[in-house]
Amino acid sequence: MAAALESRLGYRFRRPELLEQALTHRSFAADNNERLEFIGDGLLGCAIAEELFQRFPQLAEGRLTRFRSELVRRERLAMIAESLELHADLRLGTGVHVTPAILANAVEALFGAIFIDGGYEAARAAVATAYGELLAALDPRAELKDHKSRLQELMQAQGRKPPQYRLIGKQGPDNDLRFEVSCLIADLSLETFGSGASLQKAQQHAAKAMLEKLAA
Repeated sequence: MAAALESRLGYRFRRPELLEQALTHRSFAADNNERLEFIGDGLLGCAIAEELFQRFPQLAEGRLTRFRSELVRRERLAMIAESLELHADLRLGTGVHVTPAILANAVEALFGAIFIDGGYEAARAAVATAYGELLAALDPRAELKDHKSRLQELMQAQGRKPPQYRLIGKQGPDNDLRFEVSCLIADLSLETFGSGASLQKAQQHAAKAMLEKLAA
């Protein structure tokens, strides 16, 4: 389990107990991930800022700040947790269910643990690996808000419950895997579907289809 997560992160811990602590919620043990989360929060902001600074040398400070804010918000961290399949490794107390907040905090704790274990460069590299797809998709010429964000804000503005995304299945061989996802707005009894080479892309396509249906 730990080996698979380390492989997805591209980092092997010298002190495995730090990885275990990063995955431990306060409901499970007193020696939990909250202090590592504190370290990881600061580390993540710095690492993302450096990545953006290097990738977009012509971009003004204001745009860089907006990109960073978009990338480190809770919803993005929860998406990173999903791509790392972190939910399977979390240690939670009895009766505690996985939430986006728990996932986001665990991701920050994970980066904090790597920083303590291997230093800044190791942690920065892990952040770049985990955020690889999101960073590559950034387009300074495009609007910052993605389809999921736009749909979420639309539902909030209408006083409706947020969209629900559900993984329906996976198709194809491991080297060409495609994810199938549904997007449900229960208040309106509307459901759309999307597919993509990653869970995030499939969710974006499903959200885009929902926005188009609502606009029709």
